[in-house]
Amino acid sequence: QEETTLKVTVRLLKTPIDETKEDLNSDIDVTLTAEPKQPGEETNGGSTSVSSNETRPYLPTGFTQVKGTTLKNGLTIQDSTGNQYVWVEVPKTGKVYPTAGLNITEFTTDEYTAIEADLHTYTNDYRKSGWEDIYSSNEATGLTSAQYTELKQTMLKSVYQNGGFYMGKYETGIENAPKTDGDESTAPTEIPVIKQNAYPYNYVTCSQAQTLASKMKSGNYTSSLMFGVQWDLIMKYLETKGMSQKELKENSTNFGNYYNKLYNITNIESKYYFSHGSGSKWISGAYGTKISNSFILLSTGASDDFCKQGIYDLAGNVAEWTLEYTSESSDPCVKRGGCYSAAGNGEPIAKHNFGQTSTKSIVEGFRVSLF
Repeated sequence: QEETTLKVTVRLLKTPIDETKEDLNSDIDVTLTAEPKQPGEETNGGSTSVSSNETRPYLPTGFTQVKGTTLKNGLTIQDSTGNQYVWVEVPKTGKVYPTAGLNITEFTTDEYTAIEADLHTYTNDYRKSGWEDIYSSNEATGLTSAQYTELKQTMLKSVYQNGGFYMGKYETGIENAPKTDGDESTAPTEIPVIKQNAYPYNYVTCSQAQTLASKMKSGNYTSSLMFGVQWDLIMKYLETKGMSQKELKENSTNFGNYYNKLYNITNIESKYYFSHGSGSKWISGAYGTKISNSFILLSTGASDDFCKQGIYDLAGNVAEWTLEYTSESSDPCVKRGGCYSAAGNGEPIAKHNFGQTSTKSIVEGFRVSLF
């Protein structure tokens, strides 16, 4: 019998996040020479058959992994000041990219179009017809048309190459004192954080939110509001982790701070806000048991009941601005996820709502993505 020798060369170009090694098993089936690389580097070379069960997330410069978090429970990283992000996996497979394929290296305009189209197909169950990631105006996004296009292409390239992106573990907040009002013509001065038990960063327009998000520490990556397709990718990710489409699209009451959600909050570091006219105010400490339908705004990450896959408050609390466009000239801005004054079956996680370029109130906030 003739003997055949196969030479396999494996080079790791980046060190994987240590505590996820056990959850990142790779199945490599090689027929010639395989050189698996980390996401964000060149595509595999010289291999005719290379597959991986899960993508190894990248670690931005200046960030560390939060101990005890893995791909199974919501891999979380944080910057030097404690702002935290959770990894959202978008598998780089032929099933996700049937048109774009898996070997794009030049990233032409047509290839970006193909990537985006494939992601739309992959997340089709969570999209809203006629609402797209297309440029609206500087007033709506805080960006020029060229900046918007460049930002979207940066996002698409990163998601394609790296097999996912990071998103704020919490709604963006403020540590020292809550916002009580806002002006669309005046830039907010409060410093945004992505930490538990912060006041939600509300009273902010969509364009102001994008300006704030873009200035968050991001290492060697880009921080921004999420595009609509990113929010849809989160829905698909949660679906792959066991949530039903009904929970995501029809009724999210069970895991969000809605007016019709009853709960018992024991987190003594949290805060809550009674919105009852002139008597409204923030109160520090655990809310305790909510026994009837009422409007209660909570601080970020107030309860683990509102956490899915390591991500807090996607449902309810404050609605979150995105860079999607409604195609309605008077209400071009899109917010997702519902708010504390809505019902969980009226504004579930996947819900699309619209707003004006000047819209800013207690019920609108934002969340940062990192790509």
